Amino acid sequence: MESKKPKNEKVVKVKDVKLEKAEQSRKNRQAGGTDVVVDVTQKVKVRFTNNFGQMKKGHEQFVSQFAFEVYDKNKCVEKIN
Repeated sequence: MESKKPKNEKVVKVKDVKLEKAEQSRKNRQAGGTDVVVDVTQKVKVRFTNNFGQMKKGHEQFVSQFAFEVYDKNKCVEKIN
């Protein structure tokens, strides 16, 4: 069984990614741009490279682009075709 993340390594949560997107949007607006779009409809096929929550290493499934960003920041998935 895969071990959990080391205690000194922080688990990135959905809230962290949402706050990051909000900060990017704020910077874009200050520069005269537009908000960052969070896509929850585009699906990405992934394979879990580590156990993460209820997801087991080797499991393949489709997740939203946003969920992929969260999993990717936790270094527990790889995108597959």
